[in-house]
Amino acid sequence: MRGAAFPPGVGAEVTCTAEHAGERGEGKAMLEGDKLLFRGPFRVAIPLAQAKVRVEGDALVADWPGGRASFLLGAKRAAAWAEKILHPPTRLDKAGVKAGTRVSLVGLTEKGFAAELRAAGAKVVRAEADVTFAQIDDPKDLGGIAKLAKGLPAEGALWVLSPRGRPEIADTVVMAAARKAGLVDTKVMRFSETHTALKLVWPREARAKKP
Repeated sequence: MRGAAFPPGVGAEVTCTAEHAGERGEGKAMLEGDKLLFRGPFRVAIPLAQAKVRVEGDALVADWPGGRASFLLGAKRAAAWAEKILHPPTRLDKAGVKAGTRVSLVGLTEKGFAAELRAAGAKVVRAEADVTFAQIDDPKDLGGIAKLAKGLPAEGALWVLSPRGRPEIADTVVMAAARKAGLVDTKVMRFSETHTALKLVWPREARAKKP
């Protein structure tokens, strides 16, 4: 999926002048998920999967089936936005998984994810993992978060995957179960077409007490 959070200093929202379909005006340009948006005297929503972007001077220019739009972001910011759109981070990047990271998988149903991890240089392990991905598709299994927390190291991360569009096991439900286990949520991402992933970690004060 294209589109992602920006690193510090780049900014995912900026006030700028935009042009589209003969209209020109000042408003806010934003990258939200898989769309480039502009809200001002006119509105544009550009699906990044269908767009071709390039930098022209101080402008980021996007061509897509709906036409062409340009955003005067400044040369440096335009180049940074174009780079992020053209080369978005993968879900492993977003999850903090790098070469050498020890990863444990609990109940995952997506075929090929273990191979994806190994291809990125991560080590798939059964115990002593730096990062754990656990899939929970039923509210009755939320108690498993507390069990997984017991084996989570001080600086470890537990990503809980839950089905999208299921209110009974929405992020807020997972967060409540995490708090009962002593964990806090720090990030959420779209893991796949069917599942959302919520990152759980030990709060700072708890990390200091863990061996």
